[in-house]
Amino acid sequence: MKLFGGSKPDHPLADPKEAKRLLDALPANDPVKALDELAHWVESVAALEGFTPEARIQLLIALHGYWKQAAYAYARSVDQFAQGHKRHRGGQGPAAAAGACSTVSTPSPRQDSSRNPR
Repeated sequence: MKLFGGSKPDHPLADPKEAKRLLDALPANDPVKALDELAHWVESVAALEGFTPEARIQLLIALHGYWKQAAYAYARSVDQFAQGHKRHRGGQGPAAAAGACSTVSTPSPRQDSSRNPR
């Protein structure tokens, strides 16, 4: 161990080639899993000592780029689900369709005599 830097931290993303390999291997067809893995990488890079401030910020910026791609993929999948749900419910929007599926009703204060004794 060197006292004044010079050695890389013991982290898989400390090596740029390994970082690229690991990040390129994120699941492109599962944005939720990709976001989960990215959250793990961000937390570990932020917490581990040994990165120079410059190396840490460069790595976090790179992770942010992958994070944005995964977040956009997730948003697209939510939009596609909503569009499919809209078509399935006969043209109603997701909120109207969700309201149509709701079967739970809450009693009004006047209907529920156990809560409001007279």
